[in-house]
Amino acid sequence: MNTSVPTYYYLAVKGSLHANDCSVFGLIPAEVQALSRRYPSSIEVINGMTIKGPPIQVINTLSELGYKVICTTGEAEVVWTLQREFHGHCSVSTSSLCQTLDELDFERGIWYAAQHDDLERVQKLLRQGVSPDIKDTAGYCALHYAARAGHDRICHCLLAAGATWDAVTRAGQATALHRAASAGHNSIVTLLLKTGSNSGLRDADGKTALHRAVEQVHVSTVKILL
Repeated sequence: MNTSVPTYYYLAVKGSLHANDCSVFGLIPAEVQALSRRYPSSIEVINGMTIKGPPIQVINTLSELGYKVICTTGEAEVVWTLQREFHGHCSVSTSSLCQTLDELDFERGIWYAAQHDDLERVQKLLRQGVSPDIKDTAGYCALHYAARAGHDRICHCLLAAGATWDAVTRAGQATALHRAASAGHNSIVTLLLKTGSNSGLRDADGKTALHRAVEQVHVSTVKILL
């Protein structure tokens, strides 16, 4: 039976409900770096940081890291006190906290919707002004995900919205055509070629979309690319 008394971390968030920024005090260095990635215009101050984001939005972000509000004080300017249980058996690193926020950003973003054939959400995000070319933290655009997954209607939607058909991934330098050809998605390969995709572009391994199709023995795809 575990009778140990839990240990807690505490934070204070200070700001006005009508403001577009707030201050957070009590963050550990890993949390400062993780939040700086979510809110890149933030400024470090003594014992904390000033974040360019409404306090409620920031509190919601902190809840993703395990914090919960336990009390509030003030009227025009409010101080929220947040608590998170400390688990001694696991180390809290910058990479793990950044990964937590990155994963949540991915799931809420256009990339996850494109990967999972959620046309309604993709269209909604595009209407809200999200760029079809925006890249996730891994350096992929929505078109890269849709092409690889074989989602024709998502690819049509993104291209109609002005997606760059030959945008390359950060590490592999692969285009959507590379990814569609590698997976043998003939209709998407055809769509990308008709749109203007350059079949001669080479990825980081020096291979074209044709090379990728040959590697995976997608005979019908190879015929389209020849």
